[in-house]
Amino acid sequence: MLQIKSLKNKAAHQHLKDTFKREFLDKVKYNYLIKNDEYVVGFLQLNRFNEGEFIDGYDLARYITNDLGDKHTVVVEKLFVDKEYRNRGIGSLVIDWIKNRHENKRILLCSLQDAELFWMKQGFKQLEFPLVEDPDDVYDTDIYCYHSISLM
Repeated sequence: MLQIKSLKNKAAHQHLKDTFKREFLDKVKYNYLIKNDEYVVGFLQLNRFNEGEFIDGYDLARYITNDLGDKHTVVVEKLFVDKEYRNRGIGSLVIDWIKNRHENKRILLCSLQDAELFWMKQGFKQLEFPLVEDPDDVYDTDIYCYHSISLM
């Protein structure tokens, strides 16, 4: 049975960080442990949307990104499932959990190229933005959004 548990104490947070050294991101506000039965199979990291940090962190300054998010927007900073447990539906179950927990909120993320199809299958839409230098040129980005209200 899949469980998603919030990491509330520093020892649990440090243990997860030590376990997934390369994958774990520092300075993320909400960290969750993903367990399948008694095994830790991955983790989830979420943040509240901060426009400046999001634009700087994902190199979006060259785009016109009006209405990217607001105080009701959640950012998926990292969803990591251990290789041994991938392709078993765990990621999809975690996404369903996020959608249910953050119902009526916009969910944003920056995807790796390898995971783009996964996010699209989960109902996320790839965002396009015009360039600041030439607003007539619109480009696909690595930014994906899930929400019932369109951004553009």
